[in-house]
Amino acid sequence: MNRLFKTTLCSGVALAAMAASVPAVSQEITSSIRGTVTTPAGNAAAGYTVVVTDTRTGAVKTTTTNSGGAFAVRSLTVGGPYTIRVSGGQYEDFLITDVFTSLSGVSSYNIALQSSQANVEEIV
Repeated sequence: MNRLFKTTLCSGVALAAMAASVPAVSQEITSSIRGTVTTPAGNAAAGYTVVVTDTRTGAVKTTTTNSGGAFAVRSLTVGGPYTIRVSGGQYEDFLITDVFTSLSGVSSYNIALQSSQANVEEIV
């Protein structure tokens, strides 16, 4: 073999060995939902539970509103539909259905809770 061919062959083998030792890195594409929850008086609703459910898979992510009533749920699969349920405290639960996320940005919601209907009778 000529010397140029041997050098090229050795370099190619070394390059292939280096490429094989580099771990494959995959990139997951996700989206987020954030929002602010307020009371009927317009004050921040702190400590409320926010549950985001992917209705395709049943996967659930749960968080709690902070002192300013804000919440954020990250690492959601792009698409939907999702449901957002806010619960806890003295106000009625709030449900948003058919929420879809996209790559273009974060989906944001301002949620105003309603007063509880304490006089409603439950019939079983």
